[in-house]
Amino acid sequence: MAEKEATLEKGDHVKVMGKDGFYVFLAEIQGNAILRVGGTESKVESKEHLTIDVPMNQVISLEP
Repeated sequence: MAEKEATLEKGDHVKVMGKDGFYVFLAEIQGNAILRVGGTESKVESKEHLTIDVPMNQVISLEP
């Protein structure tokens, strides 16, 4: 199965394979996606939100 490439923009809502919930894409650094945990709030990046980094190939882009 060919891997589908997605162009993610900062602020896109995404899912991570194997994890429940939605995340907000912040950046890609050296093949890892930096994601904000905790949802669909419209707040700009805040120190109140946790971030995680996961391999880009585990991130699923959501259609708007």
